[in-house]
Amino acid sequence: MEVVFKSRRFFKGLLVFLLTMSLFASSMWIADLASADTYTWTERTSAGSRNWYYMASSSDGAKLAAGAQNGYIYTSTDYGANWTTRTSAGSRVWDSVASSSDGTKLAAVVSSGYIYTSTDSGATWTERTGAGSRSWIVTTSSSDGAKLAATVNNGYIYTSTDSGTTWTERTGAGSRYWNAAASSSDGTKLAVGDYSNGYIYTSTDSGATWTARTSAGSRYWHDLTSSSDGTKLAAVVSSGYIYTSTDSGATWTERTGAGSGNWYGIASSSDGSKLIAVVNGGYIYTSTDSGTTWTVQMSAGSRNWGGVTSSSDGSKLAAGAYGGYIYTGVSSSGNYTTTTTAATTTTTSIPGGGTTTTTSLTTTGGSKNISYIIPYLQTNPQQVLYCMASNMTLSSVTGYVMVLGNNAAIKPAQSYESTTFTVSGKATKMITFLGQSVTAGTTSISLINNTGGTTSDSVMYGTKLTFASNDNTTTCSTMGMVCFQGTTNPKRNLLGILCYDGSSYYAH
Repeated sequence: MEVVFKSRRFFKGLLVFLLTMSLFASSMWIADLASADTYTWTERTSAGSRNWYYMASSSDGAKLAAGAQNGYIYTSTDYGANWTTRTSAGSRVWDSVASSSDGTKLAAVVSSGYIYTSTDSGATWTERTGAGSRSWIVTTSSSDGAKLAATVNNGYIYTSTDSGTTWTERTGAGSRYWNAAASSSDGTKLAVGDYSNGYIYTSTDSGATWTARTSAGSRYWHDLTSSSDGTKLAAVVSSGYIYTSTDSGATWTERTGAGSGNWYGIASSSDGSKLIAVVNGGYIYTSTDSGTTWTVQMSAGSRNWGGVTSSSDGSKLAAGAYGGYIYTGVSSSGNYTTTTTAATTTTTSIPGGGTTTTTSLTTTGGSKNISYIIPYLQTNPQQVLYCMASNMTLSSVTGYVMVLGNNAAIKPAQSYESTTFTVSGKATKMITFLGQSVTAGTTSISLINNTGGTTSDSVMYGTKLTFASNDNTTTCSTMGMVCFQGTTNPKRNLLGILCYDGSSYYAH
């Protein structure tokens, strides 16, 4: 008997009444779950209110992709703050999107259409006709974007080993209503779920052969997620519980902590310890112990949640509402925070009269300061210093300048100058020390008060250049800098620079 009403597209309308009753019934057990939010959620309106089905994320959570039913694909490069409409692939009924770990390679499938791939983070798309025009449901990708798998509603599974150029029809698991798929990072281990009250199937040879996994029972499997090594799996049922496996799908454990609901999507950190699951007509739930216990994310609201995705460490989450906006969540224990670093000035009395002023950087959350100590500079304009600072992280950094010491009568306050500058993520900026000023891009910072005064034109001094980042994984290597001195060519490579990461000094 054909079970067409079991597809993801139709069940939304059919189960409206059931969703309402489920929410009413679930109110009795929601109160028993942990209500304290572990994530800060932000409504992202840049991409508009749409029917968001599926989402994908780069491993760091910075690059996101989302497909809208009867619309376009949208991408973000700043953790979901801003979105770009990608019209190259056209306006279609996008059913699923998958991403490589760096976010450059994307794959998307269309309901009643072709598979599309992109190699430039969604800017342009290529229609892949090798697998034919079919009722595609879901796609998944290896971390390098080379190995892809795509499933058909009431059809077979298809795999590709060349980023979607050519495809192989995999008949080993049969023709079924495949509604869920997940891949290990190397693309060798695959898991798919049958939505027509069937089983989960797994493969350890990139889809060549398949094994039916009966431990979790025959159910309406709606979504799957996998750890990077493929050993930890998690699956959700459209009307039931969440299930997890720690042996690549051989055995499964029913997880009742989040209750029975109309689960729509699930995503995992790379080690499988952190999970996020969403209910269609309910809340977002997160787990930090591979699904044993769950926390309801009340601040994101109760919505018709659709697509969901996670960064590799589970600290950055994104979820799309069906007929609503995209929401992003940031963990309070994650590496990335949206706080900024500020300079705090302290005035201290000096014994015998007078005061001295010092300025320090104060931060909240998981931020990191990288400081470069430059020992030898001169206010003589013939001894200009050019420094190239390269920010190899995805987070913008704020630059602060401090004069540490000089040979002038006017001694420096050893506090950061009030003017700051920024270096965007994945960007390089020239910082020029000329005379008694520092120029970074269009920003000019005066050092007159700390290098000897306006009449001084040949004062030697040392300085500290600090880059404050909201990413606490920033290091002296990921926030690099090299300096050259002099007006003649070739310029002299300035030696003796030290980089301080908050605990150790490193020679540059």
